[in-house]
Amino acid sequence: MSELYELPDGWEWEKLESITKLQNGYAFKSKLFVGDGLPIVRIKNIKNEKVLLDDVVYFNLSDYSKNLDNYKIIKNDLLIAMSGATTGKIGLYDKDDESYLNQRVGLFRIDNSDLRSYLFYFLTTQIEKNLAQSLGAAQPNLSSQQINEMDIPTPPLSELQRIVSKLNNLFDKIDKSIAIHQKNMDEADVFMGSVLNETFSELKEKYTKVPLFEVSNYLTF
Repeated sequence: MSELYELPDGWEWEKLESITKLQNGYAFKSKLFVGDGLPIVRIKNIKNEKVLLDDVVYFNLSDYSKNLDNYKIIKNDLLIAMSGATTGKIGLYDKDDESYLNQRVGLFRIDNSDLRSYLFYFLTTQIEKNLAQSLGAAQPNLSSQQINEMDIPTPPLSELQRIVSKLNNLFDKIDKSIAIHQKNMDEADVFMGSVLNETFSELKEKYTKVPLFEVSNYLTF
């Protein structure tokens, strides 16, 4: 590819399919969705580099004659959206309970935690590129072939571990900063509510103790 840049010594360009296998999802039938059962992860559940289960649909294994074990999602799997406005989005599945993979959601299962983290960080930098590559059809769409043929700059193991360690530390600091900021915002909201309640309680008490024609005196600024 003309856009590939020169890598440092010891690094190599590798196709994604040579590093990990892409697992496609299953076409679960919407008419068989139920209110409780086994969760199905759809494209909409991939948000902010995570897989959120606050808006999932469910199914029963007994409604399908096919063995669906190949479509199980387990902890630390990486998911990629393959269609729609969020095409290319990456999400890490960090749940202990298993879910199932819906169609047009791809899955990477990588046992080596350093390699998994490296690919996760790299693929999050490719979201806009993948979305641009998917345009042109009725809706954005990435094929399995396009994903498998993605070029990945792969460093030696020691360098890969150093990169992952540094990124993990940086993102830990970012997460802590976000948590502190959110805590400060929550405390500010509580304080503001307390001040407003106290102020209006005092005004209410004051107004109930004076004749109506004198209330205007307290509203003069």
